[in-house]
Amino acid sequence: MADDFWDYGYLQAMDVICTLHWLKKELEGRKQEINFSHINLIGESAGSQVGAMCLKLAPYTFSSFLDVSGVFLAEGQRKILSSLLTDPYVCFGDKHVRGTSQKLKNGCILNYSPKNPMGFEGGKGHSGAPLEDEVSIRDVGKLEESILWKRERVQIRSLHAIGDTLVPAVDKEKMMEGYRKKGADAQLSLITEDHVDGKLFIDTSHNCAGDRKCVYSSFGEPLWQRSISKKWGSDIGSDNAYSFPTESGVWTMCFSPEPTLTFNMDKES
Repeated sequence: MADDFWDYGYLQAMDVICTLHWLKKELEGRKQEINFSHINLIGESAGSQVGAMCLKLAPYTFSSFLDVSGVFLAEGQRKILSSLLTDPYVCFGDKHVRGTSQKLKNGCILNYSPKNPMGFEGGKGHSGAPLEDEVSIRDVGKLEESILWKRERVQIRSLHAIGDTLVPAVDKEKMMEGYRKKGADAQLSLITEDHVDGKLFIDTSHNCAGDRKCVYSSFGEPLWQRSISKKWGSDIGSDNAYSFPTESGVWTMCFSPEPTLTFNMDKES
């Protein structure tokens, strides 16, 4: 995604959902079947925000979510998100990182575009929504009230290092509790010094994961092996629609004839 703007979940989540829509149509055209009730998510760091947005926008599509050191943007991060969405450059400390890709001191690779397409001219973005509404739709701690999962359908496992200073473990537990209140089987596993083996986990920092393939298979396979009944159905290709009221209007997520997320301003706002 070196040339894409990282917009903290909106565009990337819609890419995932639209790809599933395309895949379903392609397979149906070839008369091939796939169990769309058994689709799993994996997210790490900012990628977990995309996974959480997928669960929010298409709640009856994914059977499990493996989160590794996820950065979830919720109520406590709204001011930060507002700044990030309107700043075309990502700021670390007192320096602005410029260029398509740059390796940071902690070993992370930051990819981004210096052009911010959000374009909040006159206080509104490309969707027609004011900034505060753009922030609200990305708040993954704010789930639609009508969404209630069944534990046998949605399982969420979060791996989070005890020494993560970017996202405190206590904040991650609050997210897991929110998912549990919605009915999901959501569990948090704290990575401590006892788990550091040089292979699965290299330390207890935000970048604790070592061999990703081993981490994903060790903790993900128990989720992926579950047999999900087709009776659960899927949002993909369905007539399902969800409304997400925010400060100035309502966002509507539809899946037919193709996935769309639109914003409509409240006439009284």
